[in-house]
Amino acid sequence: MSYTNANWAARAAKVLTGPQSNLAPPLPFPSIFAERAAGHRIFDVEGRDYIDLALTMGPLIFGHGHQRWISAVEAQLDRLPSPLPGQFHSPLEVELGERMVSAIPCAERVKYGLSGSEVVQLVFRLARAFTNRPYILRFDGHYHGWMDNVLGGSINQDRHLPPHPIDSPGTAGGFNTSTAGRSPVALLDQYKIEWNDAEALQDVLEKYGDKIALIHMEPIMCNFGGCPPRPGYLETVRELCDRYGIVLCFDEVITGFRVALGGAQEVFGVTPDLATYGKAIAAGLPFAAVAGRADIMELLSDRRVVGAGTFNCFPLGMAAAVATFDLLAEDNGAWFREVDRIQAYFRQALSNMAISHGHDDLFLQGPRGQIYVDFLKADIAYSPTELNAADAARRGAFRLICMDEGLSIGAGSRIYISGTMSGEDITEALARFDKVFARLPKPN
Repeated sequence: MSYTNANWAARAAKVLTGPQSNLAPPLPFPSIFAERAAGHRIFDVEGRDYIDLALTMGPLIFGHGHQRWISAVEAQLDRLPSPLPGQFHSPLEVELGERMVSAIPCAERVKYGLSGSEVVQLVFRLARAFTNRPYILRFDGHYHGWMDNVLGGSINQDRHLPPHPIDSPGTAGGFNTSTAGRSPVALLDQYKIEWNDAEALQDVLEKYGDKIALIHMEPIMCNFGGCPPRPGYLETVRELCDRYGIVLCFDEVITGFRVALGGAQEVFGVTPDLATYGKAIAAGLPFAAVAGRADIMELLSDRRVVGAGTFNCFPLGMAAAVATFDLLAEDNGAWFREVDRIQAYFRQALSNMAISHGHDDLFLQGPRGQIYVDFLKADIAYSPTELNAADAARRGAFRLICMDEGLSIGAGSRIYISGTMSGEDITEALARFDKVFARLPKPN
C-alpha cells in the first residue's frame, strides 16, 4: 500500500508531538514526509522532489549521500559501530584529534560529544572551573542550544542593574526565546548584552569583569541575519578577555569546517581559548567537540571537571568526521573554492532576478556557505536591530513560496551552499527561484 503525506500525517498525529524540533513554528503547509534523499534533492512519499538548500540547517555540507563519506561510515559499521566501555579507546579518537589540532588555531586538546547544545554546557563548566568565577556573558541574537540557561532571554535595559537576561515570552527571527518549564534560576548566572558593540562590552567588564568566567559568542552571527563582526570587534573582545582574565569561546557549531578548515578563527585571525563544534563536523551524523588550550582542557584530563557520556566517542560520528575533514582538506581546500564560486553565482543570479521582478531591495549577506535572505535597502547589517526595517512579511512569504515551488530553505531565511552541488541542480534551483520572485508580492 502506498501512503500519501496526508496518510502519514494522520498516523503521526496519534503518536508524535510534532516535528523533530519545535524551536521555530511549522510552515502553514500540510506535513511533508521524506522517503529518500540524494545529492541535493529530497523526495517525499508522493514522489515530489525538493531542492535542498537547508541542508539540515548546516550539517550536510556535502549534500545527501556523498559516496566517499558513505563508504567511510559503512566501513566503520563493519569494524566497530558502537561506543566502547570506558577502559577502551578507538584509534579514530586520535586520528580525528590530530587533524583538529593541526587545523584549528586554538586547538591543543579536544574532547568529543554528540551535539552542539551539549558541548556548550561543557565549555561553561570548564570556564567556571578554570577561573573560579560564576558568570557567563553571551550576546543577543546568538544561539547556543535549547538548554534552560542559554535559550533566549531578553536584554535588561536597566543599566543600573547587573545585565542578567530577562525571561520574557516572545520570538526573535521566528524562533522561540522562552520556554515554559525553565528553571527560575537558570538565567541568574548569565549576563547578556548587544553583540558587535565594543563600548557596551567595555562598560560591562568595567563593572563586572572580575566575576565573569567566560565570554561565549558566535564569531559570525549565523543564526540571526548572517551578521559579520564589525572590523576590529573580535580583536577588541580578545584584548578585553586577556585584560580581565576571562576565557573566550567561539561557538563554531555553524562556522566550523564551513567557512574554513580552521573555522572563523582562522578567517579572522583571532584565536579564542576554547571553541565548540557540531553540525558540519561529521557532515550529517550526530557528533560534536570542544577544542582549546591544554591548560584549560587538562581539567578534564585530571577529572576535576566531569565530561561524561556513553556516546561521547561515537565511532560512526568519528569516522564521518575524519572523512569530512579529509574531503575538505583535499586538493588544498578545493571544496571551499567551489563553494565560493557557487555562492557568488547564486548571489548574483538572485539579485538579478529579484530586480527583474520588481524587488530591488533584496538583501543578501552571510559567510562562506550561507546566504541570509531579506528585503531591505542596505549594504550590510551588523546586528539584528539593523534588520528591524526589513520587510518581514515579504521575507516570510518568500520562504512559503519557495517550499511551494520545491525549494527547501532554512528557518531564519537561510540558504546553505555546498561545494558538491551539481550544475543541473544549480540551474534548476535558480529556475525555481525565478518563479518564486514572480509570485512574491511586490513591495508597498
